[in-house]
Amino acid sequence: MFNISIVNRQIIDGRRDTVRESSEGSLYVRDGKTYIIYKTENGSEACTIIAGDTVTVKRHGETASVMKFDKLRRTRTLYSMPYGKMLMEIETEKIVNALSEDGGRLRLVYTITVQGQKIYNDMSIVVG
Repeated sequence: MFNISIVNRQIIDGRRDTVRESSEGSLYVRDGKTYIIYKTENGSEACTIIAGDTVTVKRHGETASVMKFDKLRRTRTLYSMPYGKMLMEIETEKIVNALSEDGGRLRLVYTITVQGQKIYNDMSIVVG
């Protein structure tokens, strides 16, 4: 088991916010991909898959989504919440992968566009 710590710094309409979350989880490497699996504070299960220059974050539970981060192209996803689904577009600026089987850090810098509103994110996942 590892301690998983997520810090996401956001800028929404010029306002800055920081969301922090921590949980116990697992990390493993298989077939050239790195997997981080943990439960979120709202009880959803999250799985982050790092494969080369792309990162996929899957969430299952009260909120559900499959978010793909790819520096070469914009991606789209449906984000499911208890009150409905929202279409989101993700533009990835930076992926820094410093993870090994012993832990480490993943950093994602990206912008999400939801219903015309842009949300800038600088997220770090530390596994230790």
